[in-house]
Amino acid sequence: MLREIWVVIKTVGLAAIIALLTVQFVVQPTIVEGNSMEPIVSNGERLLVNKIIYRFSTPERGDIVVLKTGDNRAEYLKRIVGLPGEEVEIRRGLTYINGEILEEPYLKERMIGEFGPYVIPEGNFFVLGDNRNNSLDSRSPSLGFVSVEQISGRADFVFWPVLEFKVLAGDYARP
Repeated sequence: MLREIWVVIKTVGLAAIIALLTVQFVVQPTIVEGNSMEPIVSNGERLLVNKIIYRFSTPERGDIVVLKTGDNRAEYLKRIVGLPGEEVEIRRGLTYINGEILEEPYLKERMIGEFGPYVIPEGNFFVLGDNRNNSLDSRSPSLGFVSVEQISGRADFVFWPVLEFKVLAGDYARP
């Protein structure tokens, strides 16, 4: 009897360790708070965030990423729009990368306001919410350009609600 109890304790303990390591280093469920990524991702939806992807590859334009602020308490969900070394500018509601208009069919509505031009520093990215008129993003001095160290992972899937399941990674996240 004691042997069987010990086997159960070891099994439950091992499962807990594996689950903890998976959430810490591989994939993490996250709840979306706010409307800054509408219409692609909405408030209250649950995502799976791939936390290991950027150990083997670099973030790409169009990736929807989770980032941490300087104090590591707040997390934001944003889309990578500009890459290191590129010039970014927003004028007349359009985003320009190196002087070329960026096609953004995922936007909720046309953007209000102007920004730049600025060159994105090496090791940094320019991120925006898809709901540009309701988003705290790289246009704000309080967030600014985002370093690769601030990116904690790429949002790959919306898994809840089940009827709203969608793939966010790869070509599905980009125009």
